[in-house]
Amino acid sequence: MKNFAALLPISCLLMASPIAVAADNTRTVKHIYPANGISRLVVDNRVGEVSIRPGTGVAYEVTVNLEGNRHGLMRQLKSVDGLDIGAKTSNGRLHLKFNEDDVDADWTILLPKALPEEVGVNLGVGAIDLVAPSSAISIDLGVGDVDVTTRTASAGEITLTVGVGEASVRGVPSSVKASGVASNVSSKGDGERDVSVTVGVGDASVVLN
Repeated sequence: MKNFAALLPISCLLMASPIAVAADNTRTVKHIYPANGISRLVVDNRVGEVSIRPGTGVAYEVTVNLEGNRHGLMRQLKSVDGLDIGAKTSNGRLHLKFNEDDVDADWTILLPKALPEEVGVNLGVGAIDLVAPSSAISIDLGVGDVDVTTRTASAGEITLTVGVGEASVRGVPSSVKASGVASNVSSKGDGERDVSVTVGVGDASVVLN
């Protein structure tokens, strides 16, 4: 799914790189958050795409493309000038958030080389593409598609719950799949890092390698 939501920065403890503004209704923000002491990453986004991949550095590298949509009686494009994501660290958790009306937020996050113990994403509408080879994973998506890739050796209990759509786990000794209404799938890897995905309407896929 394409074109999809926003908030304001709330952390003064984290380092951020300069912000580049492309136009009144489009904006790209970039931040670097030190990974020291962070064992859990949580991303909250209203509308958009979230892509998370392993990186090679020692920090979380975050790029978010914001695009204002038409709103109001005059159907004017919403300005994103001055908008940014929110960020907060607490008890070993880095919480990133964007929750602005009439704005699509597309995230690209590079994880540090030392992967967090857990990665969580909460998204209203959009798509999530997450590669976290050795992390526990928790995803909650209202409408859209989820693709998760992790390692069989690290994955524990795998639970996919889809209200309407398709759920599948591939890469286990026998792949499992369900589609239609109440498509619930469960499986198990060889490790202890659980994978939980909940989708209201859409598809959920987990690939073990």
